[in-house]
Amino acid sequence: VFEAQELAHQFLDEVKNMMQIKHPADEWKVSSISQDELNNQHTRLEQVYQGIPVYGAEIILHAKNGVNEVMNGRYFPTPELPYTSAAINSADAIRSAIKELQSKTKWKELNDVQSQLCKYKGPEAKLVVYHVNQDATKEKITWHIKIKPNWLESWNVFIDANTGEVLHSFNNACTINGPKTASGNDLNGVNRTINTYEYNGSFYLIDASRSMY
Repeated sequence: VFEAQELAHQFLDEVKNMMQIKHPADEWKVSSISQDELNNQHTRLEQVYQGIPVYGAEIILHAKNGVNEVMNGRYFPTPELPYTSAAINSADAIRSAIKELQSKTKWKELNDVQSQLCKYKGPEAKLVVYHVNQDATKEKITWHIKIKPNWLESWNVFIDANTGEVLHSFNNACTINGPKTASGNDLNGVNRTINTYEYNGSFYLIDASRSMY
């Protein structure tokens, strides 16, 4: 890992002016390294700013014979932020996210069984550098909230960590999951059609067609 990281930072240092990255060694962290059948090495890096992840910024360097030849992915110039602290704490940010979603979609907290099925432990809040409308000149320190307002949806909400403003929100739920019908024989051998819920290819005896979902 150390060798791949040194190789990656050496390459990034050579192109930092073009990328408008000031300190590649501090702003890019190796997240994974893989090798293909031709022994070419692929190093995935995530962009950070003063230790805070830059949302949506990730590149992959492709090396052949120990030399990085190709780079792809997405990045932003080094942010120009006067501070990296948050005036609003994570709990307040989560409350703002909940209020936002209650106005946008149906709010129905998951019960214990549902939470276990989708491995949901409640809202998660993480500080990120977020670029509003993907504009490189509009970076902000932001709370990124991951939250499920109900059984069917998974939302990402971005709250300005200093003003509390909701910058953006979207539902990230995969449409392949959700209410489905299935059939099976009952105790009398009669084939029945029942309502179920599909999650990542598995069908559960949960009638997600009911209005409570």
